[in-house]
Amino acid sequence: MLVASALIALGFGNMISCSQVAVVNLAPNHRIGLATSTFYIAMDAGIGVGPIIIGAILPHFGYRGMYASMAVLVLITIVIYYFVHGRHVKVTAS
Repeated sequence: MLVASALIALGFGNMISCSQVAVVNLAPNHRIGLATSTFYIAMDAGIGVGPIIIGAILPHFGYRGMYASMAVLVLITIVIYYFVHGRHVKVTAS
């Protein structure tokens, strides 16, 4: 259980850092503060509302359905990320 908690924390910490870098890189220089604050407002809203939504899903679909729906949500957000940001990233040769 301790290893699983450490891996979740490591992934969550990396996700926040990488997401904030993506937000700041997309924003013009004079809007970086606005982009950062909007990012954290959205993150706080997700942390606040997410457990309520997941708690509403749990009695109807059980743990298997809850985890399956969260996996689908992750896949959908990966696709959205690719079309909104990922395909515009230029790869440089090292």
